[in-house]
Amino acid sequence: MEEIEFDLTLSIEPLDEKQKLILDLANGSRKPQNKDEEILLRQIKAIEKKGHMLDLSFE
Repeated sequence: MEEIEFDLTLSIEPLDEKQKLILDLANGSRKPQNKDEEILLRQIKAIEKKGHMLDLSFE
């Protein structure tokens, strides 16, 4: 039987500033710093209240 090797290394690119902001607001590690962030947090909470998950594109 032939032995097969798999490359299981995972390359994760760093988050951009907007993605980090969204994650920090969503998990409560950051409080909104301005009106735009307050609006963003309300949108995040509305998504979660509906039972949906926040999905960020990493492409």
